[in-house]
Amino acid sequence: MRVIDLDRVYYLQASGNYTDFHYDDGSVRSELMLLSDAMDAVEEVYARDPQANPFRRVGRSYAVHMGKVESVNSRQGQLMFDSKAIAPLSFSKNLLKEARQMLAGWIQSEQV
Repeated sequence: MRVIDLDRVYYLQASGNYTDFHYDDGSVRSELMLLSDAMDAVEEVYARDPQANPFRRVGRSYAVHMGKVESVNSRQGQLMFDSKAIAPLSFSKNLLKEARQMLAGWIQSEQV
């Protein structure tokens, strides 16, 4: 069992039976667990205050740390992060719309 510093994780990506954790320095660590199991573990970390959980599921393959998202670029179909070490994620228009709504909800909850 390894400790994962969630403050450094930008997003989680499903990769078969593994979940890839993408860190702020561009490194990736793979763990033998499904993305749904990884999200259950993340939710346990934030169990005392579920509203504080910055990770939101985007589609079937990703869970994104909303606090690290810089913008949603509909024209290019990309989710952009606040670190140049992290490449933008490409999504369909529907998933980008969903991500934009989640980001708006995240920003609103942070301001409360």
